[in-house]
Amino acid sequence: MMSIRKTAINILAAALCIMLIVYADISVSAAANAVDRCVNILIPSLFVFLAASNILIRSKAYKILSLPFYPIAKYVFKIPYELFSVLLISNLAGFPVGASMLVELTKQNIIDKKTASLLQCICYGGGPSFAVGVIGIYLYSDIRVGLIICLSAFLANITAALIICRALKPKIKGNDKKRPFTCEELIISTENAGRSMLMICAMVIIFSVILACVERLICVYVHIPLQAKTLLKSIFEISSIASLENARIAFVPVISALFSFGGVCVLLQIIATVKGRYSLTPFFVTRLPIALINYLYARLLCSHLIDDAQYCMAVGKGFTVKFNNFIPSLCLILMIFLLLFKKGVAFFDDM
Repeated sequence: MMSIRKTAINILAAALCIMLIVYADISVSAAANAVDRCVNILIPSLFVFLAASNILIRSKAYKILSLPFYPIAKYVFKIPYELFSVLLISNLAGFPVGASMLVELTKQNIIDKKTASLLQCICYGGGPSFAVGVIGIYLYSDIRVGLIICLSAFLANITAALIICRALKPKIKGNDKKRPFTCEELIISTENAGRSMLMICAMVIIFSVILACVERLICVYVHIPLQAKTLLKSIFEISSIASLENARIAFVPVISALFSFGGVCVLLQIIATVKGRYSLTPFFVTRLPIALINYLYARLLCSHLIDDAQYCMAVGKGFTVKFNNFIPSLCLILMIFLLLFKKGVAFFDDM
């Protein structure tokens, strides 16, 4: 069985190499567009949340943030109150943030693997930056669309949390050892966020290139409408939705469901973040049902908040590197590299 898997991987890798050579122009263009999305969307909106969430766990501040929600956590969700802030932050910060926080809690022996596995099902959200900034404002020129998508995703996860937490009752170990939060902890948190950010951007770039090559290959034999093509690509890489043209209001529930699903690229990012520290089987099993709940919420909200006959056109044809985002993001990338290679580059013993 293992040899068959290795053979299949080798065949796919060889096929990708051939496509990269045959469709070199498409590959370069797709990579450039993916880098634009990383610089203008992912890094500015996600890096700070990754670092801040790591700091919250390492400094134990997540407990303080959870205190106001103690009654709701204990009596409504049946979840240890300390974990309620993790649930909220992971739904508002960005897809890999929840996994990053759960990994840190597991590493510090605060929760067991079973609890982390259960919480991963509901500690997963795209955050408002992408939903409001890209989908709402960029695609629809209407902030209400972005807010509907955010609210639908949040309500879908909350609905799932009510079912999962009350039925399976996640627990906390209580082995949380107190230790002072120092500058070294801050550096470690920033370094962890940098590693995660580099992994996320790399995954987005490689997926964008693969999808562009596959799209060119398929289009030789099959004609697919542009909008359907963009939605299909978003199943694999959610930021591809930014290239959707003539975005109609009727698409909002579908886009919201895709946003809740996250895309295959994001799922692989979660796998890379968790690194086998706990089982992701419940997470994968619940993704489609939660996406369906999201679709229903979005459809309900759209019917009440936006006229079905309303029609909005996409503002642009694609992202361009914006100066105000590009320079800070470039500086941030340089600082990440300094942190990642501090032993060999920035922090020699004799400096």
